[in-house]
Amino acid sequence: MNRTATANLVARSVAAIAILASSCHGGGGDRIGELVESVEGMAWTDGGYSEGQWEPDWDDAAFYGPAYYSQVGWEEGRADYQARAVEAVERNLALAEAGLSGPSDVFVNNLTEILYGVMGVIDYMDASGDGTPMETVDASLDRANSLATMMGSYITGFSNYAMDTYGPTVVTAMFAVADLQYAVLLDTPRRADRIETARTLVAAIDANAWNGTFYEIDPTDPERVGELFLYPNVVMMITLGRLYQATGEAAYLERAEALYPAIEPLRCPDRPGYRSPYSAEAMGAQTDDYTTLSATSYAIFGFAILAEITGDEAYREEIDTLLGFIA
Repeated sequence: MNRTATANLVARSVAAIAILASSCHGGGGDRIGELVESVEGMAWTDGGYSEGQWEPDWDDAAFYGPAYYSQVGWEEGRADYQARAVEAVERNLALAEAGLSGPSDVFVNNLTEILYGVMGVIDYMDASGDGTPMETVDASLDRANSLATMMGSYITGFSNYAMDTYGPTVVTAMFAVADLQYAVLLDTPRRADRIETARTLVAAIDANAWNGTFYEIDPTDPERVGELFLYPNVVMMITLGRLYQATGEAAYLERAEALYPAIEPLRCPDRPGYRSPYSAEAMGAQTDDYTTLSATSYAIFGFAILAEITGDEAYREEIDTLLGFIA
């Protein structure tokens, strides 16, 4: 992995906390300021950024980039950050609009990046108060949700990088997260629709992938059933935490918090962080003693949401531990 790719993954991890601290008004951004600054130069100036896009980014920089620069830019009144956010948002909207106006396969083939891009736009709208992207955001989520419904709300039956690597639980959950970012951060007439869609997706995930202790990465793959993976469980921590914030229903928070002890067997005994078996398999590693920046970033996002909701210092301490891995 080159230096720019590494910088983008590290920036993604610290941005997860920064945008939560700002968008959820929970404070704490100063705790990671130095780490953000130390990687920002690499991500911004070393050839990975061009005209609103970070590469290589595995699509989710379209969320984390504008979300971070929007939340921090408007909170701190930084015109340079605001300009970066606007440029990234314009690029995300152009991608979504091309997918919406073109043949159906254009939207489907770019679905992951469009969905992440829409989440970046949502954070921008929350931070800036600019409602002009709403039509494109609504149309994009409506199209994505229609596709999810066509596939039975638990998304399986096709092959691409995200599905083959992360599995259907993660892919389905990220559809729900997009709806819930909308519901939690924006006050619009469509908010109730987004919450109900997320409920449906989460119910389908529970019916297919919850085994009573943790979420299966892919219940359709006999070789993986019963094996604990980090990614689906931290992404569901995000999803359920956001769903609790949107609804106030305690069952969602209870399940989200239960995932913290559920992933404990994956904790590395000799360093900060958790083993990430999915990536070890995908990357051809010869050992499962393997931790990734990618899964760690989503774990940080999940713990940041739980810290915001509960105020429990254990979650903030876990974030500090995971930052120890990144640093």
